[in-house]
Amino acid sequence: MTYFIMGYAYTWWRGDELPSLPSLDGFRSENTKDIQLLAQLHNVDIPTIETRLEAGNNPYVAFVQDEPVAYGWTATKTMGIAEAGVE
Repeated sequence: MTYFIMGYAYTWWRGDELPSLPSLDGFRSENTKDIQLLAQLHNVDIPTIETRLEAGNNPYVAFVQDEPVAYGWTATKTMGIAEAGVE
């Protein structure tokens, strides 16, 4: 049987303790609507990104020294991993 790990889902609830993390020089994260960048990072076409945005999801990109190093989404209505057929 072939399988692969798609990713992990994390939650944070109001009142949960936050870990103390050291600062990372040159790090920033931001909410972005740069559809071209998001499509490139996700390795999907632009209509796929537009559909996610229209569904009310919010994309974030993390940068170190202005280089994108990570991305993620917050869901406002439903959550799913389209590539895994999960919703």
